Amino acid sequence: MMANRIRIIPHYPEGISDCGSFEVWFADGRPSEYFYWDDNPGRASITRKMDRDEAREAARALARAERAKPEPTCSLCDGGGWVCEKHPDQPWQGPHACTCGAAGAPCPHCNSADDEPLRLPKGFEPDAD
Repeated sequence: MMANRIRIIPHYPEGISDCGSFEVWFADGRPSEYFYWDDNPGRASITRKMDRDEAREAARALARAERAKPEPTCSLCDGGGWVCEKHPDQPWQGPHACTCGAAGAPCPHCNSADDEPLRLPKGFEPDAD
């Protein structure tokens, strides 16, 4: 699970302290969502933007709702992090696991060598020296 998969980033225009936005940023690459605010009563009535507190709460509500969603399961390995070495299009463990008996290999979608460290299979016990 990514600890910072959703962040709220405040933005303020340089030299203007009474307006800005809150960006809800998603680590999975989805486009950010912005909540614009304006605390200048004259401009706010024309632009119909929220005030700072309303925008902050709207951004927090979206972030809370997104964080409450379950992490997506990788469709290739069924969430286990490992695929069959002989049949890399099939999970190595779980209810849909390949039954050929071949060794497992790290899932190229969610458990690649770029991820440090690799997630080990459930029940893995290292060999004793």
